[in-house]
Amino acid sequence: MNSTTRRIQNEPVFESLIDLYVERVYGLEDLCIGELPPGSLCNLQLLNVRNCPHLVDALLQSNLLLRLQNLEILHCEQVEDARGTKMEHVFRFEELEGQQTVLTKLREITLCNLVSLERIWIGYPPNGAFCNLNSLAIRGCNKLKYLLAYGATISFSQLELLWVDDCSDLKSLFSPTLGQETKVVIPKLKEMYLSSLPQLSGFFSCLYQEATTQLLCPSLEHLYVYGCPKLSNLAASNFHSRKEVQANDERHFALIFERLFHRQFNPEEFPQFFSKKGSDFSIGS
Repeated sequence: MNSTTRRIQNEPVFESLIDLYVERVYGLEDLCIGELPPGSLCNLQLLNVRNCPHLVDALLQSNLLLRLQNLEILHCEQVEDARGTKMEHVFRFEELEGQQTVLTKLREITLCNLVSLERIWIGYPPNGAFCNLNSLAIRGCNKLKYLLAYGATISFSQLELLWVDDCSDLKSLFSPTLGQETKVVIPKLKEMYLSSLPQLSGFFSCLYQEATTQLLCPSLEHLYVYGCPKLSNLAASNFHSRKEVQANDERHFALIFERLFHRQFNPEEFPQFFSKKGSDFSIGS
């Protein structure tokens, strides 16, 4: 290796890049192999990965997370031949050390049709991770048993929108706890959409059968629940919102779908809308 090559390798790459779209890159197994020089991708705010079926393990490994300090929006979707996807995690935190901080500016996560996804992250998120997460939308991720791990370092204090749809094996929204918390508050959550989740039996899974944890959402304004037979007793009043909660507003459901997944709402994708005409959901762009 000559001195010119060594100098180039130690300089940042793509430091001015703000938006990155990766689509239909067949054969791509990892977004990054090895260490990027400090300063690389330092201004990246949006990462959109679509139809890359050969990605494996975790989408964002620890070495890449350290470079994405300004990432705000993450969208990962597999539409074409979703059965072939092998990605099991979105974030890998295992190799982070000490006081390293990551994902402190991340505001939106949208994951769609990642059929091999088992966990959103693996390892322990460092302090500050997800502290500004505002919107979390998960659709068609059938191997997920739960969405997130709730703990002292992960409080979701800024979360305003939660959408979970068509995840057949999902049992709870938050991972098993010791049942030490009797109440958990997500103070800014305004909108919750739960659709086609046949195994969902509660928001928290406790390791001890007699332990229960109550989810409080004092800012809740919209609640949509359909196809969740094990939540048959769920009512808007359970969340102790200070607002008047609009329940099962179909037009609002369609509007939010288009905003999250960036495509026109098709009633035929949802069993509850089979009897609706397409014109019933002409809600604009």
